[in-house]
Amino acid sequence: MFNPETANTIRGAVILDRRRVGDTWIWFCDRGFGYQPYVTWVSGHNSADHPEWGHYHSRFVKAYEDFCERIRDQWEYVQS
Repeated sequence: MFNPETANTIRGAVILDRRRVGDTWIWFCDRGFGYQPYVTWVSGHNSADHPEWGHYHSRFVKAYEDFCERIRDQWEYVQS
């Protein structure tokens, strides 16, 4: 069974970082292939192992900035 707190991979990608904000998981991953190997995904608590919204990036720093922005956006949504 998939445990979002301890998993090393998701959808075949290596998990570099993750955050849970409310019932939502935000993922920062390296798919290890292609022009855009880095991805940030968002998934709900009930479907943590099936991310629904992905942003794909060719550069690590841009992907990490997007990861942080998605965390901030979700935090603002939860607080409103």
